[in-house]
Amino acid sequence: MDEKLEKEVHASALHLFLSEKINRKMWLVVAALIPSFIIGMQYFGLRSALVVTLSLSTAMLTQAGCNILRKIPFYREQGAAVVTGLLLGLLLPHTAPLWMPMFGAFIAITLGIAVFGGSKNTIFHPVLLARVFLSISYPAIFSQTIWPDGVPAASPLTVLLTKGQQAFLILFEDSASALSFLFFENVSGLIGEVNALVILIGGVILIFARVIDFKIPLLYLATIAIFSLFMNHNPLYHLLTGSLLLGAFFLAPTFSTTSQKNSAKITYGIGCGLLTMLIRVYSSPLEAVFFAILFMNALSPLLDKIAGEKLNEMQD
Repeated sequence: MDEKLEKEVHASALHLFLSEKINRKMWLVVAALIPSFIIGMQYFGLRSALVVTLSLSTAMLTQAGCNILRKIPFYREQGAAVVTGLLLGLLLPHTAPLWMPMFGAFIAITLGIAVFGGSKNTIFHPVLLARVFLSISYPAIFSQTIWPDGVPAASPLTVLLTKGQQAFLILFEDSASALSFLFFENVSGLIGEVNALVILIGGVILIFARVIDFKIPLLYLATIAIFSLFMNHNPLYHLLTGSLLLGAFFLAPTFSTTSQKNSAKITYGIGCGLLTMLIRVYSSPLEAVFFAILFMNALSPLLDKIAGEKLNEMQD
C-alpha cells in the first residue's frame, strides 16, 4: 500500500475511533442525567418537563441547522446537542418563561459549539456559556426561588450566607431535617438538583466509566468543604446547595474545556472550589458555580501550558 494512502487510512480509523468514543461518553452523560430529570418532573410537574423538552429539542434542531450550513451531515454532533439541551434545561428553574430554554439552547449551540467548529474544539462549556448569559441578561428570573406551591422565598443557601447558620436552621426543625431536605427533596432550586443522591450516583458512574477524571470533582468538593469549615458552617450545607454537585460532576470535568495535564487538573479543581466560595460569599450565591467554572475554563489552556513547561524543566 502506498505510504501516503496508508497514513490517510490510519488517520481516518483514528478519527472514527475517537468519534465513537466521544459519542459513547456523551450518551453515558445523558443516561446519568435522566434520573434527575424524572425526579425533577415528579416534584415540579409537567411544566418542568416542558422546559427541559424545549431546551433539548431546540439544541438538536439548532445543531442540525448549523450542520446544514456547514455542509456536513445533519446528524453530526447530535450527542453533544442532546447533552447540552438536557443539561441546560435541568439548570433552569421550573418557573422559567418558555422562551428561555429555547433561547438558551440556541446560544449554547451557536456560540458555544458551532463557532468553534464542533464540541471537541470548544473553549467554554456551552451550557455554562448559555446559563451565564441568561443569568446576566435576565437576573430577576434567577434572583428569587419559587417553591413548587408557587410561594417565592429566599433559597436556603442565600439564607445561610446572608443571615448565618442559625437562621438557616430555622427554615427546618433541626440539622437532620435540613440535611434530609437538601439531600432528597431540595425543591428550592433548579429542576435538576432536587435529589443529591441521584446526582452523586450519576457522577460516580461517570468516574468508573472513565467519562470524567475523579480528581476534578474530588478536589472541587474538598475545597468547598474546607472553606466552609473556616466559616464555621456545616460543609454539607454548602455541598448540597447551589447546583454544586451538578457543577462538580457534569460541568467542571468536561473533556474539551478542562485542563488535560494531571498537575493542571489539581489546580483547576481547587480553583473551581475557591472561586465558587468567594463568589458565593461576596457576590451571587446561586450563580457562583456557573461563573467559577466558566472562569476556570478560560484559564485551563494556561494551566496546561504552565504544567507542560514545568514537566519539561524537570526532564531537562
